[in-house]
Amino acid sequence: MLLEVLAGGKSLKARELVEGAATLAAKFGIGPEELEDLGQNFANYAARAKDGGIIASSGPWGGYKLVSPIATQAPTKQGTNGTAVTAASLPSITGAGGGTSTGRQHWESFFHLPLTVALSAHFSSRVVSLENATDTVRWGNPDILMLRPSPLSRVQEFDPTLELEAFRVVDVSPECILASIEVKGGLDRDRAKLFTAVAEAAANSRWANEAWLVFIDWDPTEQGLDEDVVSLARSVEVGLLEVRLCGDAHILRTLVHHAAPTRATLRIGELTRERVGILQEAQGLLKLWSQDETTFLDVDRAEQKARLLVQHALGNLRRQKGFTGAGTLSELLSPLQTTEDDRAYVDSMLKAALRTGAIAAGIDVEADLVSVLAEAADNALIKRTADAYRADLAAFGKVVLKFA
Repeated sequence: MLLEVLAGGKSLKARELVEGAATLAAKFGIGPEELEDLGQNFANYAARAKDGGIIASSGPWGGYKLVSPIATQAPTKQGTNGTAVTAASLPSITGAGGGTSTGRQHWESFFHLPLTVALSAHFSSRVVSLENATDTVRWGNPDILMLRPSPLSRVQEFDPTLELEAFRVVDVSPECILASIEVKGGLDRDRAKLFTAVAEAAANSRWANEAWLVFIDWDPTEQGLDEDVVSLARSVEVGLLEVRLCGDAHILRTLVHHAAPTRATLRIGELTRERVGILQEAQGLLKLWSQDETTFLDVDRAEQKARLLVQHALGNLRRQKGFTGAGTLSELLSPLQTTEDDRAYVDSMLKAALRTGAIAAGIDVEADLVSVLAEAADNALIKRTADAYRADLAAFGKVVLKFA
């Protein structure tokens, strides 16, 4: 059926593929229940087709297409040089969703910018991305460290007369919470990929107060996570948090599928001497905490908060593979913008990061973002993105926000 739906070199997105299957249901004897199952579990079926060398994904918004006309033939068909042509020998399309590891790595590096904003805003936290070469241990280094106030330390936000020490009698939670975070892109509800990612997050993060798997899917869906995936995450004490790009509103939305349990003590014994780099990064965060400079919320004035958050996001991105060079951010982003859809996706991510940061800082998103963010690093790119907002803001309507 895939061969007929994608005939002629067409590239279709998940929804279009499911709709195409529905039009051919009678021809291939597919019943209503099977169609419903296809719609709910499309990511799993697509993963199997990709593994079998039948289809490939050309990027976050590029859809799916047949790998090659050869893929429709028997797996033992002879090639022009007399060798057997197999699914494994067929060419694949380099892209974020199903391409080379280098392509996926570059996309996941880029995600550190929007995720810094999304996590900082959601947890009122300070987020630090680790350099790719922090240590030399495979499956031993998290992607991000995050420090946030414990709920108890913020009890006076409910009422200034509440005394923190009085509640310490019945609460042993730490003053602040150190979280270790694994970043993934393009898991797209695939069970096998999610299981592996959860296991990796657990292996990297068992030593911290909290362990999180934070992911962005190329095609966001309202479908929940497989219960087996959530059960595994629960058993290994890993939180599951999804960050969604809401393109119509130009914001980043966070969804907690399973909250990470908070451990009162660090499991330093889980670390080896080779991973001291993680502890050095954590120590830097904790020193900032003692100086009352933990999060973007700790500075005065909304404009300063927004600038600081964007600077943190850009600084974290600049620590990642593919973004450490001396070029401008626009130049470093160029490998991710090989198609019009990819360019639109990057642009939407940048806009969403800026607007989400502005809202989190407490500024009116209809204010002049150029002047608000002018002092941030790589400000030329920010200015261009903010300029593009002016044409879009009219569609948002009047937004009234309280200043911090």
